[in-house]
Amino acid sequence: MIEVVCAIIVLNHEILAVQRSNLMDNAGKWEFPGGKVDAGETLGSALIREIREELSIEIQPDLQLEPVVYDYGDRCIRLWPFICNGFSGSISLNEHDTLQFVTMENIDQLLWADADSEIVRNLKHLSLI
Repeated sequence: MIEVVCAIIVLNHEILAVQRSNLMDNAGKWEFPGGKVDAGETLGSALIREIREELSIEIQPDLQLEPVVYDYGDRCIRLWPFICNGFSGSISLNEHDTLQFVTMENIDQLLWADADSEIVRNLKHLSLI
């Protein structure tokens, strides 16, 4: 089981989504930014590091949600989502092709990576955003 974290970054009632590049698995699909938890890291510190590496911004994990377990066939991940209200700095796409801020009303218009689509489904039931 691979432990992975992701940030649901909320700004002005919109959520940040990033599109996977052609160099990544699931190229072209959308996801919440984040990545693998390294040995010895807490979930929160891994999330802060990953967002710094991927987007060059600073976030504060505000609320940890229930994890999603997803089996991609060649690997099984446990994806730990965190609500993060806002960020500081300017976004720089260091790994992804593009970004988009979406509302909960139009979040389904994006083609999400499989594990992230489970998080989208869960978000709709929580009414947090």
